[in-house]
Amino acid sequence: MAALDGLTEKYDAIAEKVEGSVTKSNQNEIDRGSLNDVLGSEIVREMVLK
Repeated sequence: MAALDGLTEKYDAIAEKVEGSVTKSNQNEIDRGSLNDVLGSEIVREMVLK
C-alpha cells in the first residue's frame, strides 16, 4: 500500500502541469463525465487463459 502514499499530491502536480490548475482539471473531468451514457451498473471482466 506504500505505492498509494502521497498519490493525491502526485496527481495534483501532474494536473497543474498539464491543465494549469487543479480546479480547471476537476472541471474538465466533470465535462468528460457528462459525455458518457450509463448503460448499467455492473462491471464485467473476462479472463482468457492461453
